[in-house]
Amino acid sequence: MRRLLGAVAAAVVAVALVAPGSAAAAPREFFGLSAVEPSAEDFGDMGATRAGTYRLLLHWATVQPSRDAPYDWTTPDLEIANAARHGMRPMVFVAGSPEFAASTPESPPLGSGKARSEWRRFLAAAVDRYGPGGELWRQDPSIPHRPVRAWQIWNEQNADH
Repeated sequence: MRRLLGAVAAAVVAVALVAPGSAAAAPREFFGLSAVEPSAEDFGDMGATRAGTYRLLLHWATVQPSRDAPYDWTTPDLEIANAARHGMRPMVFVAGSPEFAASTPESPPLGSGKARSEWRRFLAAAVDRYGPGGELWRQDPSIPHRPVRAWQIWNEQNADH
């Protein structure tokens, strides 16, 4: 048991020595990262490891909290732009419903024809914003063109929530 604990401790120390800001690169088979509210420093660290993909949640209710509200792309714009500026391709997973589209945030917006139509409109707007030649890249040409080419829709449906 002591040897096992010693081996685990040595592995933890070895991982700690290869800090995110070091010049070490992620292994070739490493797909990417997902972070919760990453800072500019976090993006710099992720970029330094040469992570290829950055996965982020696009939550409809965050972008459009009420039916009549215009889309507010501020939060996802920042994450996608930071990922692109640090050499990562953004991969978006879309989940969560606003109150006007489903009975709970965890429920897909499929309960009515109106909700399904609004959902399709939201997804199309997201692709128009972040896909190849999207609005984000046209609005700010200083952001490296790394459009979203992989979308996960309502992924992780087997999660407890």
